[in-house]
Amino acid sequence: GRWLPPHISRSIARGANATSTVTITRVGGLTGDVALTAEAISNAGITVAFAPSTIAAANTTSTATVTVGAAVPAGSYSATVRATGPGSVATTVALTITVTEAQGYTLTTAPSSLSIAPGAASSTTVSIARTGGFAGGVTLAIAGFPIGITATTTPNPTTANSAALSVNV
Repeated sequence: GRWLPPHISRSIARGANATSTVTITRVGGLTGDVALTAEAISNAGITVAFAPSTIAAANTTSTATVTVGAAVPAGSYSATVRATGPGSVATTVALTITVTEAQGYTLTTAPSSLSIAPGAASSTTVSIARTGGFAGGVTLAIAGFPIGITATTTPNPTTANSAALSVNV
């Protein structure tokens, strides 16, 4: 028969992909090409592709690429990898895919709008919501104001979860 490892497990961020080497062990004197497929994937936003999809008789490995769509919620998902050889001899292995949040951040301001008289200034707070364990610095750049209006953020860059945005008219 054909033997795959007892279990394959990968951790992948939403919207990303990862590769793993799939190695087959030929036992019992069986030879010939072995086709690899993924089936019973528990979320339609996850795909599994093999390169090559058929392992030639002289070889033992293929590269599996697991792609996780950006809309797939974080969590644990499953699939089955099937190796099928000559005479429909087949074996399967469980594939566990742990989807994590992609590292990044989103910005919001409070208040979200300012009314400022000519010659005056006002400020708002820029809040930084970090996702997926992102802890790096964030550099804030202000652009698109008409001539005569300036803005600064403090601190900048920041590793904190907020910064002050001051606007001068």
